[in-house]
Amino acid sequence: GYGGGGGDEGGATRQLTEAAAAQELDAAEVHAARSEMLLEEEQYAEAALMAERALKGLPLMARAALTRGRALLHPALTKVMETNELPAKGLLEEAMGAFVLSARLDPECEETKGEIDNLQVSK
Repeated sequence: GYGGGGGDEGGATRQLTEAAAAQELDAAEVHAARSEMLLEEEQYAEAALMAERALKGLPLMARAALTRGRALLHPALTKVMETNELPAKGLLEEAMGAFVLSARLDPECEETKGEIDNLQVSK
């Protein structure tokens, strides 16, 4: 964060964001399960509608994958700057995997494209 002082506005905002994200994911899970039941019951139009509702959670999942990739990569890059020691290949592959997943879930995300480009250049 930024210097000391001032209340816990960031924490409160983060809690609200996490609560909203959890609620969205819970709803997506419910819709996905319901769509499968409807499909088994051969209620195809309703199954398609429920599945579409479940898919509304994809941008959130894409964001989570992007964040995971960054969380894996950033400490490794800081270490490179400080020690000139290259990160483990497995760590770079794991970060790239998270970015690729994010790109599949949200192909239009410029942030994800940028992370992939940066990682490919650094190889």
